[in-house]
Amino acid sequence: MSGFKERDLPYPYALSDYAREIGEYISAVRRDTGEKPSVIAHSFGARVVFYLSPTEEINRLVLTGAAGVRQRKPINVKLKILAYKSIKRLFNKRITAFESSDYKRLSPTMKASFNKIIAVDLTDRLSLINNRTLIINGDKDSATPPSTAKLINKKIKGSQLVFMKNCGHFCFVDDPLTFNITVKEFLL
Repeated sequence: MSGFKERDLPYPYALSDYAREIGEYISAVRRDTGEKPSVIAHSFGARVVFYLSPTEEINRLVLTGAAGVRQRKPINVKLKILAYKSIKRLFNKRITAFESSDYKRLSPTMKASFNKIIAVDLTDRLSLINNRTLIINGDKDSATPPSTAKLINKKIKGSQLVFMKNCGHFCFVDDPLTFNITVKEFLL
């Protein structure tokens, strides 16, 4: 995007900070248009929506690759976490070999924000959402696997769940035509 310059946060945001800013934006849209906007939230964006529990503020909700709910971790993931914590404690420093490439690129402020947010489990907030909700997930999504989408679908009353075949975490990139048609049909 021409003229766009990425800026760092003024301090490590908590989920409540992101929700406050998005909530202010949604309120401004409602004030300016007189209508409730529909929201499409991907991954982290779903965390913000879950925190907002948007029943009153928005019309329809589309969640894709939604994050923010905890599930039991596979044994290999548990062992990796245990190894990381043990090595960190033993050497009293961060071990970057365990960090994702995305995490390594974050500024120190963004890392602190990420660490605050990733620890929050929003599962209990899902039952507060009464909006018409469509959940779209790639059937090959490893970041937010199909089991996560199924749990979200179970917790949000009346929500619809669609799995996109041969798609990962970014199903709107993997198969934009199917994604867009599915969303358009839901919103209209």
